[in-house]
Amino acid sequence: MISNCPHCQKPLNMSDGQKAKIKAALSKLKPSHPLKFGCPICKKSIELNRNGGVFRAEGQMPGDRDVAKKEKPVPDQAAKGGPNKTPSPRSPDHRAPDPPKPPDISWITSGKMEEKGTLQDVKRALVLVKEASLRSKVAEALQSMDLQVSFPETVVGAVKEMEFKKFASVVFHLDFEGVSLSDSTFHRHMSGLSMAQRRYMFYALIGSEFSTLYDLEALAFSANVVINDKETAHIETILKKSQYDYDELFGPLLTSLKAHGKR
Repeated sequence: MISNCPHCQKPLNMSDGQKAKIKAALSKLKPSHPLKFGCPICKKSIELNRNGGVFRAEGQMPGDRDVAKKEKPVPDQAAKGGPNKTPSPRSPDHRAPDPPKPPDISWITSGKMEEKGTLQDVKRALVLVKEASLRSKVAEALQSMDLQVSFPETVVGAVKEMEFKKFASVVFHLDFEGVSLSDSTFHRHMSGLSMAQRRYMFYALIGSEFSTLYDLEALAFSANVVINDKETAHIETILKKSQYDYDELFGPLLTSLKAHGKR
């Protein structure tokens, strides 16, 4: 199975759990149907075939889009004493391509409609951490919880991603912007989210001014957990424990809301 995006060539950074889900989805596909999901880096759609390779339509070979169609050689009119002329667009050498074949409608008689495979259950995490080693630790912790991690380079980029994608977890370190929490543009954005969007999102704050796992402080800052820089060596344990507590507390409420058609 591919490990890099075929468009931007960046690593996909998928956890073992996500890979297992993809393999399970691939095993259920028909040969002519691709499995689609978006690249977390370039946002372009990736299509896989049943073997985990890049999907190509029937009859298409690698590089087909980059190879120009060959034309028949133009007869050398100079040898016959006449000028070289380019064949007109209506000549046999410039025939229009064959029209596409009609769609397969055999499914109509069976009354069953098969949809293309999609990864609807993949959960995403947004990580705004500048320091490389801590960012790596946070990513490993989230990936171990079957989350697909995205690393925006700017606050503007992070906000744009949140406009078009749903994120189950957001981890924000104050050093990412280099300002206090009260002056943070990203934190103001998180605090201003509607409840229909915010209640489905686990929000972790990291910085030197916080007291690790202090629930009252987290509540005051509209976060689910706060972590001091001194305890980031145990970031994986802290995030997993906090996520478990979050699911235990809000899980029944979210399930009830969905059951009644509310968010």
